[in-house]
Amino acid sequence: MNLTHVAACESTKSIKEDNYSKCDQRGINMPTVSKYALIFKNRMQSFEEDLEMIDILCKAQKQDDLLSDTNLLFKYLNPSVHKAIARRSNTRRSKMIVVNHLRRTIYVSYVKDAYEEVSLYLKSFVAEAAIKAKKKETAYRLLGDQKITLNARDILQYRDINELGSFIAEQIVQDLEKERSTKSLIAKVINKTGISVEQQIIDEAMPYLEMRHKFVHTDGLVDEQFKADYPMLSFDTYNYIALNKTILSQLEIKITKLVNAIDSDAISKGILMPNT
Repeated sequence: MNLTHVAACESTKSIKEDNYSKCDQRGINMPTVSKYALIFKNRMQSFEEDLEMIDILCKAQKQDDLLSDTNLLFKYLNPSVHKAIARRSNTRRSKMIVVNHLRRTIYVSYVKDAYEEVSLYLKSFVAEAAIKAKKKETAYRLLGDQKITLNARDILQYRDINELGSFIAEQIVQDLEKERSTKSLIAKVINKTGISVEQQIIDEAMPYLEMRHKFVHTDGLVDEQFKADYPMLSFDTYNYIALNKTILSQLEIKITKLVNAIDSDAISKGILMPNT
C-alpha cells in the first residue's frame, strides 16, 4: 500500500463549497463526517466524473458522432503530434479500439485510485489517533512494542506535536504495510485505534480493494482461488478481471460504506472531529 501522500489530505480549501455540505440538494441532513472523509468523498466524486465522461465518449462513438472527420480518425488529430494514433487507418473499428482502450485504462485507474484514497484516509485517521494517544493504555494499543528512534535534531525539525504525531503515524503504518493481506491490514488499524466496525462491512469492501493488487502486479490476471473467493466480480475466458460499470458502482458503494463506518465510530470516540 502506498501511503506517502498524506500531506495532500490536509488541504480542505473550499470543502464547504462542494456537494457534501450538511444538507443534500433535497435539504435532507447528511451524516456528520470528518474532514478526511469529506476529502475522500470529494475525490471519489472526481473519479466518478471520469467514468461518466468516458461513458459519454463511448456512446458518441457508437453513434459515429465522436470527433468525426472525413480524412482523419479524429477531428483535430495532428499527424505530426499524435503519431501513434495517426498510424491507425481511418475506420470505425480503429476508432472503437482506441476508445475502448481508453475506457479500460480509466476503469483500471479508478480501481487503483480508489484504493489509494482509502489508504490516505486510513493514514490520516491513524495520525489523528497518534496525536490523541495521551493515555498510557491508548498509546500502548496504538504503538505496541514498536520502537522509534529520534535524536534531538530530529525532534526539533517538527514544528508542533501534530507534525510529530504524523511522523509517528507514518512509522506505525509502514509497520502495518508489511501485512500482505488488505483485510488483515484494516483489521489491525481498527484494533490499534480501538474503534468498532461491523465485519460484514469490511468483508463486502474486500473484493474491490483486493482488485487493485491484481491490476498492479498481474494486470488483472487472477487464479482460481481469487475467482472462488470473489464470485461477485466478473472474469473473462482468460481469467482476467473484466471491469464494467456495475462492478465500479459497487466498488464506490462498498468502500465508501467502509470509510463512513470507520469515520462514524472514530468521531463518536473523539479520535476524529466532525467537519464544521
